[in-house]
Amino acid sequence: MNLWRILFGAAAVNANDVWGAGVYYDGSRTQTFTMQWTGSSWATVASPDFGGADALYNQLNAASKIPGTTDVWAVGFHGTTANTNNTVPSKTLVLEFHC
Repeated sequence: MNLWRILFGAAAVNANDVWGAGVYYDGSRTQTFTMQWTGSSWATVASPDFGGADALYNQLNAASKIPGTTDVWAVGFHGTTANTNNTVPSKTLVLEFHC
């Protein structure tokens, strides 16, 4: 089984609070992937996926700290296989992390 994780974006609240957002492949579908730097180490943080059993992929492409707050938002997309020719409709995915 070929498993992988990729971070596509990161956002720093401060030097001890940095968030990364991307994608994780579990062998059959992609899922959202988030990590947090706590000043001494990175830790994987659970993030939701959408679409239920029909979801083929969930991915976060960017992260940004919201100015004047300690919030980080991540954006990406999710979708399902629509038919046998594998056209895949996408929907926007937005997550907010309260730091």
